[in-house]
Amino acid sequence: TLANATGCDSVVTLHLTVNAPTAGDTSAVVCDSFDWYEYTNLTQSGEYVHTFTNAEGSDSVVTLHLTVNNSVTIDAYLVISESDLPFTYGDTTFLPGSVQSGDYPFYFTTVDGCDSIIVLHLTVEPTGISSYVMNTSMKVYPNPTTGLLKVEFVTTSESFEDIDIQLFDMYGKLLKVEHLVDADVMNQTHIDLSQYANGVYFIKAVSGQRLVGVRKVVKQ
Repeated sequence: TLANATGCDSVVTLHLTVNAPTAGDTSAVVCDSFDWYEYTNLTQSGEYVHTFTNAEGSDSVVTLHLTVNNSVTIDAYLVISESDLPFTYGDTTFLPGSVQSGDYPFYFTTVDGCDSIIVLHLTVEPTGISSYVMNTSMKVYPNPTTGLLKVEFVTTSESFEDIDIQLFDMYGKLLKVEHLVDADVMNQTHIDLSQYANGVYFIKAVSGQRLVGVRKVVKQ
């Protein structure tokens, strides 16, 4: 209410519209990476915020709750004799006369729904010839075993420095590593499988970047 130029009481009415900012939430579960507004190649789970202008012109915010699951690539190593054929790995059976040493991919989906791959590095040896690499014999016994597994190295012409003994499950997942110092003078070590379920496992020995040997073992 106000007085106009002639002194009369007068009224002006304000018609006010207040536009409120808006806020929103969205969720996404993806494999490996995700693009969202100004964010590209998101590879980490977390919360990401995007600010924008809504239809009424107010600054507003939307929050992305992102879960990123990873695809996996696994290397599995297997040395078998021709006398072991036919041999089944996963859902594939290798038949006598139709398989040779090489790399074989196996495709699968993780529990999180991501496409993944196991690369089986398969070595097929003639019957009666023991597996060896770099003139080294790696003995693994008793096999099958109920728990304690002995790993023994017998070098014929070459010595090693440190050796890592790696234990893998049948799908190529690394379960444990035993590090041997001065392995050229350490004739024997032990791997305890008692904590693991019954099944097929693989023992891989490496010295630096050199593969010493791979053995399949059975836990009963």
